[in-house]
Amino acid sequence: MRLDIEIRRWVRDRTQESSAILETNSPPSAIISIDSQTSTWTIEGIDKDKALKQFGESEETCFIVLNSFVTNTPGLLDKIRGCTESQLSDYAVLIHGIKGTCRGICADVVGEQAEKLEHAAEQGNYQYVSEHNSVFIETVEELMERIKATLQEHDHH
Repeated sequence: MRLDIEIRRWVRDRTQESSAILETNSPPSAIISIDSQTSTWTIEGIDKDKALKQFGESEETCFIVLNSFVTNTPGLLDKIRGCTESQLSDYAVLIHGIKGTCRGICADVVGEQAEKLEHAAEQGNYQYVSEHNSVFIETVEELMERIKATLQEHDHH
């Protein structure tokens, strides 16, 4: 959980930095040329343009954050697997963290799914959580596989 908080703080700080940088120093031509270089990768489920903007148009920073996501998320998913009704309050805290990291990498659709699960857990709606949790976990795992494949391709360049 501590790492998740650090990642979110770092992502938030980077967002503020990058928007300040974009407003002041970057000539449009620099952004266009960087964009044309990075258009070779796409990951279904991640808003790439939004992610690049969030990380100051740096593909390298994007990949560092994505790598951190695939490294740290499996442990969080393991903690929410097989959630019982008595674990709903812990579940709400964990899914909140997962929601933050999904949004941090601009995986907004998955982030929305996490938010619905978080609200259900907070309201004590165990039926919704039990019906949707395993599908959510599978969705995140599939996203992580797509991210890993892209990171591996990137390493070979």
